[in-house]
Amino acid sequence: MQKTYFLIAPDHFKKNNTKFRRHRIAEALIQEGGSKVYWLYPLKSKKMNTHFIKETLENGVTCLGVPDYYSFGRYSNISDRYFRKLKELVVGKSTIIYTIPIFKNIPKLVGINRVYYDCSDNWTESWLTGKESLKSKLIEKLKLQLVGKEEKSIIKGANKIFVSSIFLQQKVQYQNSGNKIRLVENGVDFSLFNTTNMPNESNSNTELSIGYIGGLKNKVDLKLIELVADEFPNYLIYLIGPIDKNTDISLLKNKTNVRIKAPIPLESVPQRMSQLCLGIMPYRNISYNKGIVPLKLFEYLAVGVPVISIGLPSIKKFEEPGVLKVSEDYEQFINFSKILIEQRNDDTLVNRRIKIAEQNSWEKKMQLIITAINEEPI
Repeated sequence: MQKTYFLIAPDHFKKNNTKFRRHRIAEALIQEGGSKVYWLYPLKSKKMNTHFIKETLENGVTCLGVPDYYSFGRYSNISDRYFRKLKELVVGKSTIIYTIPIFKNIPKLVGINRVYYDCSDNWTESWLTGKESLKSKLIEKLKLQLVGKEEKSIIKGANKIFVSSIFLQQKVQYQNSGNKIRLVENGVDFSLFNTTNMPNESNSNTELSIGYIGGLKNKVDLKLIELVADEFPNYLIYLIGPIDKNTDISLLKNKTNVRIKAPIPLESVPQRMSQLCLGIMPYRNISYNKGIVPLKLFEYLAVGVPVISIGLPSIKKFEEPGVLKVSEDYEQFINFSKILIEQRNDDTLVNRRIKIAEQNSWEKKMQLIITAINEEPI
């Protein structure tokens, strides 16, 4: 039976050339065969355009950019007139999968009653630093209020909800108790990351390095990264990834052992990660981060690198000596880092890290989600 899926996403499929959880879901649906997958995302606009921006990608996913009037159309009825046109795209049985709480009226406008919500972020919390202008703070407050209403509506109408952490599971249960919530944490493309893992060779170079590979945003603790640079003067501190326009990294640029690099292709990430002595996940202790299970956790482990974190209580369940340490403060972060670096090339620990990553492959995680979707009668 032919199926049509509408996956609601925050931006274009190829933005930042990064594959998040939602990308894995879309590709898993395509691999089912006989399925058409539409990737709906808000397209920032100052004009009331009357058509979608349509683009079919080489992987079979069709992106539909929905004109988003001043970035608030996604939270209102302004965009509803576009969604009525989605009926023309439906072939066979149709399903909507929300990966962000926006465009809540699509199901009733298109007449689709199979609705799923994949919640992998704490969307109703902010990562503002407090240094922003009053205008920015007010806009953020309004946005979060609108997001909260959207999410509440989507949760209420969903057939099933997937969550990526225990924290998010508890949050969703508070809004809608029942057995329709499934915990499916994030994973790793194990076949990609593990093929380049050669523990002895990859760390045989003379360069000592610590790294953070991912976006530099205000949810990341930049002060702690400065401290790491000071506490490990003989190590190069690599920060590789996109930099948010609202994130001030000027102090990091002044550190002589900090190397700030542009994003690299996904295919190059495993080899670069495998050269590190330690993978760091320095997150601010804020509400937004409580529900995060970063993709880089299992990516570091898949190449045999130990991991140190802070501000991420949801990954506590994966903590093991020599594998992952979850610190409570800066002092613990530095002390645990020194211990993990000493254990970097312990063969037993390297194999244990890889084993944990293998147990958390995207293949296994997507099988859980796709199976759960197909459990529902069509």
